[in-house]
Amino acid sequence: MRVTLRDIAARANVSKQAVSAALRGRPSTTRVSAELRERILSTAREMGYQPNLLARALAEQRSGLFVTTCDNLKDPHFAETLLAVEQEVRAAGFTTCVLRPETDHPEADLLLYQMADAVLHLTHPKRKRDAHGQLAKVEESALAPCVVVSTPHNPGSPAPQFYWEEADGAREMQIDFDAAVSQRRLYAALLEGVRAAIPRWMPLSVTALSSWCSDPDWLDSLPVNEAVPMLFRMGPDAGAVRRQVGRREPFAALRCRTSVGLSTDEPVALSRAGRRVYLFHPLAWSRGAFELAQDGLR
Repeated sequence: MRVTLRDIAARANVSKQAVSAALRGRPSTTRVSAELRERILSTAREMGYQPNLLARALAEQRSGLFVTTCDNLKDPHFAETLLAVEQEVRAAGFTTCVLRPETDHPEADLLLYQMADAVLHLTHPKRKRDAHGQLAKVEESALAPCVVVSTPHNPGSPAPQFYWEEADGAREMQIDFDAAVSQRRLYAALLEGVRAAIPRWMPLSVTALSSWCSDPDWLDSLPVNEAVPMLFRMGPDAGAVRRQVGRREPFAALRCRTSVGLSTDEPVALSRAGRRVYLFHPLAWSRGAFELAQDGLR
């Protein structure tokens, strides 16, 4: 039997409206704190809740579907990459689907492409030209943005490999990536490779957990122009960070002092003087959402 919002509300002892707001992860007339949202999501996971994609698509004009395709699922490197992508995409509230190009089901695949909010294709550099041709056909009928990522794998090479292709109008690169303490060396190596691959004149920016900004020895050593502290979806130190920002106290790391990252569903009172503001939205941006966000920043 399908688990409904009413079932989750009864188990979590909250209203159906609160459950809906927590699962959608976007602003609504029902206010849900971060702690309550996590409790509702945990209850939903325990009960095996699966969203009704058709109902969501009709109500929100989006399916919440993220489609990934891959040249060769038997390659362990691609398999690991797909697993990492799936974990991140699911954490962002999407439902994932993996298609195999070698399987000949064009009608079914085309339907999924048309339903998807985004399409990601993983390919080897030698096949990148063919992959662009395949996705060009998809884009003719799909509404979703289609992205090709070239992921070369050389077991004999200890360092990541990077390729840069000129993009019209690209003026800056920003990397959004979380790294545990045990992963910092790998993250630093990744940034070194990216910095060496992109043009020297191009600024390199990274998003940063607010907790990172208290460790200048690590963060200020990275080869980046700025680290953008994300002042939303914060952990246990959220209260302390908000008080620090409210008192206009600078972060310990110099890289974190020139910009901030805000979310439309978690407003933070702060002085923006002299700082760039990166504004994030829990859903795909629309003109109306953008205009409301602009009004909120004025």
